[in-house]
Amino acid sequence: MKKTAGRRWEEFRLRMREKYQLIVRNKAFEEKFSVELSLWRFAIIAVIGVTVLIALTTLLIAFTPLREYIPGYGSAKQAKKLFALQVRMDSLSNQLNAYDQYVNNLQQVINEDFASDTDAFRPKEKVVDKASVFAFSKEDSAVLSLTLHKQEKPSGKTWAVSREKQTERHLLFQPVNAPVARPYSTEDPRLTLRTTGSQPLYAIDAGCVIQADRQWLCIQHTENRLSIYRNIGQALVQNGEHVRGGQVIARSGSDSQPTIFEYWINGKSANPQEFFDFE
Repeated sequence: MKKTAGRRWEEFRLRMREKYQLIVRNKAFEEKFSVELSLWRFAIIAVIGVTVLIALTTLLIAFTPLREYIPGYGSAKQAKKLFALQVRMDSLSNQLNAYDQYVNNLQQVINEDFASDTDAFRPKEKVVDKASVFAFSKEDSAVLSLTLHKQEKPSGKTWAVSREKQTERHLLFQPVNAPVARPYSTEDPRLTLRTTGSQPLYAIDAGCVIQADRQWLCIQHTENRLSIYRNIGQALVQNGEHVRGGQVIARSGSDSQPTIFEYWINGKSANPQEFFDFE
């Protein structure tokens, strides 16, 4: 058996080393090219050729733009671009979803379809800050329940505690520091004040000027209230201007023209002496 294996190996080695001649001839049978090769050399050349071919193909794919045509193989720049496009697409998708939800809510509002109301459409109870609401204390209520005696004033008017319900209380500013020349009456709902020349006149409360000229000035306040100043010498505000309480809005005229002040509430004249303490 050993001799048979040795003979086979010797025969294989001799065949591999046996030389063959490759001859290239033309039509006239003239020899143009010839080469002698053995099977052993041919195998070595074939392996080297395949290795070189694989190396060249790898270099061609790795360092040339041909790699872009290979499915699943791309550059780092393209990967960044794809990632940025993916992020942008997700952002656009979220914006479209939000817009669709806005349109649906708007259609429900237009069609008055509140079957699936959210908290945004449910009426909420108004929370009232008790600290900011004026109310009579227990001591004030006890004082109001007392029977008060009327006291005569020098002008002949009587004073008493008012028990009328008021919706809102305002802090009013004195319109002018001047004595009363002629008191208010139902026949003449104007209060005449003895002012001096160029004396400052103040806004009794915040409001909007609806009339201002050389002779008189009118301010519209909240809750349908009006304050009117007549016989003024100079207006310091203009029509449409918003003023604050206590702001100097005008100056009185000469000593011969006393200032006339009127206070109107809900279209009816009110006695200014019940709201202000004149000299």
